[in-house]
Amino acid sequence: MTLFTVKEEHPEAVKSAISEILPQWLDAFRQLLEVDIAGELRDGNWEGIAVRIAIFNVSLAHLAFDSLSSLSLS
Repeated sequence: MTLFTVKEEHPEAVKSAISEILPQWLDAFRQLLEVDIAGELRDGNWEGIAVRIAIFNVSLAHLAFDSLSSLSLS
């Protein structure tokens, strides 16, 4: 099952999730990205970088899904 299939089969649920849940996640991502991880890196802790990479990947997927889902394919 793909994101497009879910959107096609459950359009109202997807709209609800995008309007209610996604803003909360994006705000949480923003807060995590605002944290200065320089101290963690000096101590050899690379988890902050891993979190940032995961947020970046999720953000890219969201942008790609959003742009592709707005295209009308005939």
